[in-house]
Amino acid sequence: MSIKLKDIRVPLSKLFLDPDNYRVAKKTDRHKSSSAEIRDLQNEIFGALKKQKLADLKDSILKNGFLTVDRIVVTRLDDDYLVIEGNRRVAAYKSLVLDYEKGFLEDSKIGDLIEQSHAISAVLIEGSEDEIRDYSDALMGIRHVSGAKKWHGWQSAKLVNSMYENGKSLSDIGLMLGISSIDAGRRMRGYKAFQQLENDSLWGEKKEAHHYGLLLEFLAPNKNAKQWLGWSDSSKSFESILHLHRVYRAITKKDDDTYEVRNIDDAREFIKRLETPLGQQRIMEVVDYKDIRLEELRGRDADLESIVALLKVVSKEQISLPEDKALILEIIELAEGLLEHTNE
Repeated sequence: MSIKLKDIRVPLSKLFLDPDNYRVAKKTDRHKSSSAEIRDLQNEIFGALKKQKLADLKDSILKNGFLTVDRIVVTRLDDDYLVIEGNRRVAAYKSLVLDYEKGFLEDSKIGDLIEQSHAISAVLIEGSEDEIRDYSDALMGIRHVSGAKKWHGWQSAKLVNSMYENGKSLSDIGLMLGISSIDAGRRMRGYKAFQQLENDSLWGEKKEAHHYGLLLEFLAPNKNAKQWLGWSDSSKSFESILHLHRVYRAITKKDDDTYEVRNIDDAREFIKRLETPLGQQRIMEVVDYKDIRLEELRGRDADLESIVALLKVVSKEQISLPEDKALILEIIELAEGLLEHTNE
């Protein structure tokens, strides 16, 4: 069965808001709500969308009407319809009708909208579940990732990640969404890191939306943080958990409502302290990265301290090869030679 698009007219009362919409989703995992869940969650989703600056949208609809040039997109929901694209507009429209029913709006202001609400122009998507999912993903990506109505932060990354998990290559995702494959990969990895924070048993409850952008900084390919945190391309996760929890402690809110790392600039300053083994050691010792002066990480004394710091963080597994053991023995020999020289 191939995807089919059909022009229809549908009453506002038969349009149901999508609880799985990226704009209102609270969890990083993609969830497919059942028909019963969709109906049960309508008040909750309506309330969530009302917080997203619907006032301006309501004023626009009152002034200009519910424009059909940019039509809403729906799929079937039993005998009703689920809104795939246009949830904010439908929520604003429903809010206006509710205001009218409560007596807050006069007939002269909303009369035409009440009449129009009985038959709203929409595009119905018909096809298999996979076809509808792929089509709606591509549609939302074009509109909200690279288009004029952009989503910001982790919501757009969630769409990229969903497409990746559904078997799309980064190149295909980039072509479908109008972004580069490199950008698609960056968003996908950032989303995986954000998801890892959410799923952490110690720190997950402190997750906030802005952490997605901060974690992207720790994934930058030209910075030591990615290696220090043990990013694995195979598992798509950070594997140095002790170091990762140090970062979580820095970016999450403290009991006094302050942050060690609040924004991108803070994250970059934190990462600067990870450029040397000594800095990496010091980061694990201090409560606040700002207590580490960059000057103390430079110079000859710092070089010697870096060697000590490096040896402290090397694991047994990292010196399992004969050539690695030979390097350790060489370090010991050189150190003993220096000590003998100082004792002469």
